[in-house]
Amino acid sequence: MRKILLIIFVCVCQVVVGQKYDYHWILGEQGLPSETGNMDVLFTDTSADTVRNQRFVPMDNSQTTVCDSSGNLIFFSNGARIYNATNATMQNGDSLNFGAA
Repeated sequence: MRKILLIIFVCVCQVVVGQKYDYHWILGEQGLPSETGNMDVLFTDTSADTVRNQRFVPMDNSQTTVCDSSGNLIFFSNGARIYNATNATMQNGDSLNFGAA
């Protein structure tokens, strides 16, 4: 009986902490000079906001974003290149897929 109560107590008292590694999404096609570029979707615990960003990176085929445990963008990729949080191509991140832009 004690073991069952201990297991129930441990299971009920566990604190679940979200890791927030997917709180930042980058979407959209490469913008023309008269357009604003990509759109970012920024998630929080309770909502999601969209923000236009002057990035000019083609993200229409595939996209990957990596955030830290606080939800801050670390780097992202469009399947052809890897970019850091300041939108600059990372070292050796420019030749992932030679057939894409």
